[in-house]
Amino acid sequence: MTTTVSADRSVRTAPPRLEYKYLLSPRQALLVKNALLSICRRDPHSRSEAYRVVSTYFDTPHLTEYVSKLEGLGTRSKWRIRTYPSSPDSPVLLEAKRKRGTLYFKESYPLAPRLVDSLSEGRFPETAPEWFQSFLTLLRTSPLVPTVVISYRREAFFLRDDPACRFSFDRKIAAQYTRRLFEESVHPRRPLHPGHIVFECKLKRSRADLAHRLVKEFALPAIAHSKYFYGVTATNPYLL
Repeated sequence: MTTTVSADRSVRTAPPRLEYKYLLSPRQALLVKNALLSICRRDPHSRSEAYRVVSTYFDTPHLTEYVSKLEGLGTRSKWRIRTYPSSPDSPVLLEAKRKRGTLYFKESYPLAPRLVDSLSEGRFPETAPEWFQSFLTLLRTSPLVPTVVISYRREAFFLRDDPACRFSFDRKIAAQYTRRLFEESVHPRRPLHPGHIVFECKLKRSRADLAHRLVKEFALPAIAHSKYFYGVTATNPYLL
C-alpha cells in the first residue's frame, strides 16, 4: 500500500519521528510521568485527565499490512479513521501512517461531515479533495476494508521547548473485530495488555537521547508494539 501526499493545505503533516514504546506497570508509569512534568506540558486535549481515542484501522481482506508487520518489513503504510469521543467537537480524522526504516511519518486529514456520511453509508463521493481521493482509490482497488477498532484512554505530553516531541500513556486498551465503519460491532471487545500501560515516545532524531535516558533511569522494557497488530491477532476470527 502506498500513500499519496497532496499539496492540499488541510492535510496536517507531522515531522518524521522515531518511535519508542514500553510496557509499564501503573507504578512505573507514575514515576516516568512525574519525571516528565519538569520538561513537558500537558496536551491541551488532556487537560487534567486522560481522553478517549477510538481508531478504525483498514487492511485488505488478506491482511496485507498485518503480514508486512509480521515479516518485519522496513517500509509499511496503514490507514485509519480516528475519533475522540471525549471531545464531541473534535473532527473525525483520516490518517495515513508510514514507516520508512526507523522513521515514522503521519498525515492527518479532517473529514467534512458529508465525507463521513458517505463512508458510513458505503458510498464513494463523486468529488473530494486530492488527498482523500488517494484513500478512495485504495478502497476500490486494494481493496481496503475496516479490520479492527482499537480504543484506549490516553494522557499526552509535549516537550516544552519542542512540541513536535511527544510522550503518551495509553491504558484500558481494547480491540474489536469489525467489517463496518461507524457501527457498533457485534463481536466481543478484547482487552490488550490488561493491568499495564503502553508508554510511547515520539521524538525527532536529534532528541532520541531523551528516550535512552528514561530507559536507563527507570529500566524500561522496550517492546515492538503495534496496537493494530496486537488487536488483529486478538480479534480476527481467521487467526483465532
